[in-house]
Amino acid sequence: MGIKSWSKTPIKKLCSRVGDGLHGTPNYSEQSDIYFINGNNLKNGKIEFSNDTKKVTEAELENNFIQLNENTLLISINGTLGNMAFYNNEKVMLGKSAAYLNFNSNINNFYYYFFQLKAIQQYFHNVATGSTIKNLSLKSLQDFEVPVPDEKEWKAIAKVLSDLDAKIELNNKINAELEAMA
Repeated sequence: MGIKSWSKTPIKKLCSRVGDGLHGTPNYSEQSDIYFINGNNLKNGKIEFSNDTKKVTEAELENNFIQLNENTLLISINGTLGNMAFYNNEKVMLGKSAAYLNFNSNINNFYYYFFQLKAIQQYFHNVATGSTIKNLSLKSLQDFEVPVPDEKEWKAIAKVLSDLDAKIELNNKINAELEAMA
């Protein structure tokens, strides 16, 4: 086996749903625990919240509910393109610059790394529209043809890369602790 033997298919065929978040301004609430996230909240596989991250009401979330699941990969499609995060049951509502790909299996782990390849990031920038703020359309994302390895291959690839990420994260924590001690 190998990459040359992998078939190709549009992303939409690997997903139950592909879409993006609210294209407007929601009702914000400081008392809420539901974060309103956009592409700038997607970093290194995680949804990051800052003091600037707005929160929305429960009613706002109900009116704009999007079903996300353990196979969902979030990707920034407006402004900063290609940042990604896995959805891990956080209480969030998506804004228009955060797209979701609800994969039919946990192959989302493989595509998280595939989408980080320099050539794929370049593709996202090349097909994006807009002269000031780049926008990756949902259609171009849905129709993007990706290689599909067999399950054994993509699981092995994703595991090795995930283990490397975990090791890098641990080393960064150790370095930060050592610097704080020094």
